[in-house]
Formats: sequence, structure tokens, C-alpha cells
Amino acid sequence: MTARVLTAVREVERKYEARPGQEPPSLSGLPGVSTETPPELFTLEAAYYDTADLRLLRNALTLRRRTGGDDAGWHLKTPGGGDARTEIRLPLAPVSAGVPGELSSLVRSYTRSALLEPVARISTTRTRRRLLGDEQNLLAEIVVDRVHAVALEDDRGRDWTEIEVEQAAGGAILADAIEARFADAGIARSSSPAKVDRVLGDRIASEPVREPGRRLTAGEVVLCYLRTQIAALAAGDLAVRRDEPDSVHRMRVAARRARSTLQAYASVLGGRAATRALIDELGWLGGQLSAARDVEVQRDRLSTRLGEVPPRLVDSDLRERLDRYFSDRAEQARTAALDTLDSDRYLQLLDRLDALAASGATRRAGKAVPKVLKTVAHTVDERVRACEGAAPGPDRDELVHAVRKAAKRLRYAIEVARPLAPGTVTRALARFTALQDLLGEHQDAVVAQAQLQALGGFTCGLLYQQERDIADERAADLGRAWRAARRAARPLWT
Repeated sequence: MTARVLTAVREVERKYEARPGQEPPSLSGLPGVSTETPPELFTLEAAYYDTADLRLLRNALTLRRRTGGDDAGWHLKTPGGGDARTEIRLPLAPVSAGVPGELSSLVRSYTRSALLEPVARISTTRTRRRLLGDEQNLLAEIVVDRVHAVALEDDRGRDWTEIEVEQAAGGAILADAIEARFADAGIARSSSPAKVDRVLGDRIASEPVREPGRRLTAGEVVLCYLRTQIAALAAGDLAVRRDEPDSVHRMRVAARRARSTLQAYASVLGGRAATRALIDELGWLGGQLSAARDVEVQRDRLSTRLGEVPPRLVDSDLRERLDRYFSDRAEQARTAALDTLDSDRYLQLLDRLDALAASGATRRAGKAVPKVLKTVAHTVDERVRACEGAAPGPDRDELVHAVRKAAKRLRYAIEVARPLAPGTVTRALARFTALQDLLGEHQDAVVAQAQLQALGGFTCGLLYQQERDIADERAADLGRAWRAARRAARPLWT
């Protein structure tokens, strides 16, 4: 049997409300449009799949099996920012086979152990027109959809008409011109990002509205930030499974942010006893993903460094050895990362994070948050002083790494405080970016030395000394960079 291959298509589209029987206005005369094609008619049938509590829909994901049209198949749509979505496609299989494993595995961080089952059926009579340029290239696609949708939970049905504008070569300029023409005809943007939202959206619980004038509690501030990181973990999981560029890094950052938040704000979240196990598990997750990230960073770093060495000083077989060294480690690291994401331990971690994020706390943020920031800043202070009194070498490298971990914790703790003092936080984080860049460069240089020792040879010896010099230079600059960052952040705790 031939293996089915996932394909991904980026869509940029806008949806509009239309009255029953309403057609879009003529679009002739719009920028770059030379031809508006005759209408094409399609009948589309789609079954939408989700968990019983709509976990995909709650996270702006849609999964469907659609027949009819020229893109029949299984479709998983993921957010792409603004009007953009990425549609991951798989050819049709017998409906009795259920959701294909290739797609269900992609959303496992959302579904966990819950079953994916049909939650809605949507029938669409679609009329499509295309706008073409002078060379008959596709500029945009306009479809009028007459929709009949049924929520399977209670057989509740709805009918409506909507218009979609999918951008092609005409881009946003043409899309804006079409929208202006629509507005003149009384056709406004739809409030529903997808058809299934329109029939099931009322089952999605919205965030409670905070009473005007009521001060934020520390729990609200911290848990809001923590929920953002949990969502980033799930999105990163999907991206890692798809092997997207920089996806491991994004997922590790989300894990670190969540872990640092639990460490810094444990007193707000029930104390150390309530957060200790989660802190440990998030540390485990970051460690499991670290090899894949280190391979990405070090491969690029050493390839760049090698390109700066005069050819006469490059060992004849070094490029081949470098490629083989990192290729082997990249394959092993990816396998280990995917095994981690498929493990029960990881899924249990996500469940426990969700449970914590659903809890509450009532301490006033105005008192609790500054106290936390001051305490973490004091820790960074002590670690920087220890570095400044240490001699260059591996022992100082360890001390600088300890500063890096504490500074990250402070940076993420400051991010939590953004709702309380957005301007001050923005200014402080600008300084912390420079500090973290310095500390990250030091750590990358230290790790590179170990890689170069393993590779061996004359050229690697030259590069080793170069990385040693970089690490020492960054360590020497640490005190200055920290004091600049501390000055910018100090108003948050004084």
C-alpha cells in the first residue's frame, strides 16, 4: 500500500456575511483585474471532528473530512496570524477508518486521551468566481457559500449565506479593494473564523468579564501568563511533529517560561509543595528537547565559523566529518523528541498544567508581584558578583550559566507583570534582551568547545580557541550588561 503524504497549504482569506440570496457586487475595474471568470458550481459535504468538549475548536483548530470540490480530503486548519491559516491535507480514506493517525497524532497535545468524533455536518452549495490578471494569473478567488449546518449533539440546524475572498497574487491590496466594494453593497466581515464556529461557537466558554475598576489579583496576572505558555506548548508540539523550522526552540521557550513562572510565583500558586512536581516535570521536558535544539544551534554556528577560516587552514575532511557528526545527532535527537511527545508522562504533565491554570488565587498583584521580582533580582545580583570574582575557565563558565538561568527567571517574571506596568515592562525587557543575548552567546561558545573537542583536528583546535575567547569576552561584559538591565527593571519592585 502506498503511504499517504501530508501536504500543507497556506490560505489567506476573509469571510463576509451575506443576506439569503445576496450575490457579491461586480468586481470589474479593481486594481490589476482584467477578467472575472464565469461562475462554477460545487456541492461540498463535510463532517467536522473534535472532542466532546471541543478542544480543537477552543484552540482555533478545525478538523474535517470533506467530499466534493477540487480539494476533497481530510483537512486540519491551524491559525497562521491575521487572515492566514495553514491547511494540512491528507487524501480521503474510508469514513469507517475514522480520523487518520497522521492527523490525530498532530493534535495529541490538545486531545490527550479524548476521542475525536463527528460534532457537526455541513453541506455547502458553492459558487466560485476567479479574478485574473492581464496574463491570466490568479489574483483572488471569490466564493458564495449557501450553508446548511447541523450540530450533532442535538441535531440543531442552521442556514446562512457567506462570502469568502481568498487572496492569491493580488494580495492584501486587492483584498482591501474588494472589501471596500463589498462595504458599499452592505456586505460586512463575518465574526466567525470558520463555518463550524458558527454552529458550535456558543458551546465555547468565554473568559469571565472582570468588574470595571476592580484591581487585578496576583493569581489573575500569573495564571493568565501561565495559560499563554500552556497554549504555546501545545502549538509548539504540533509544529515539532511537523518538523517546522525553529519549532523545538519555541516549545522549549514555552516550557522554560512556564517553569520560571512556577518557580518565581510559587507563593501565589499555592506554595512550593503545590508547584514542585510541575517544576521538575517541566525541567524534564526541556531536557528531553535540549539535544534537538543544541544540534540546530551548533550546526549553524560551527558551519559559519568554519566558513571564516582561510581554506589553507581547513582540514581536508572536516566539512564531511562535521556534516556526518551533526546529521547523526539530529536524527537521534528528533527521534528522542518525538518519543517524549508521545509519552504518557508528557501528556500527564499537560493535564496537570491545565488543572493548575484552572485554579484561582486572590492575593493582590500590586504587593505580591514586586516582592517576587525583588527576590529574584537579588539572586541574580549575588550570582553576578560571584562571576566577577572568579578566574577565567570552566568554573567561571558554570557560574555564568547560573546567572543565565536566574536572569531568564527574572525576565519571565517581569513579563508576567506586563498588565500592571506595560510601559516599564517594555523598557526593562529591551535591556534584558541585550543581557540574554550576551549570556546566550557565552553558553553557545561553551557548548561549541565541547563539540570541537569531540571532532578533533587542527582546524577544530583553532576554532576551539576562538570560542574560548568569545566566552571570556562575554563573561567580562556581564556585570555592565546586568547593571543596565537592573536599572531599567528596578521601578517594578521599588
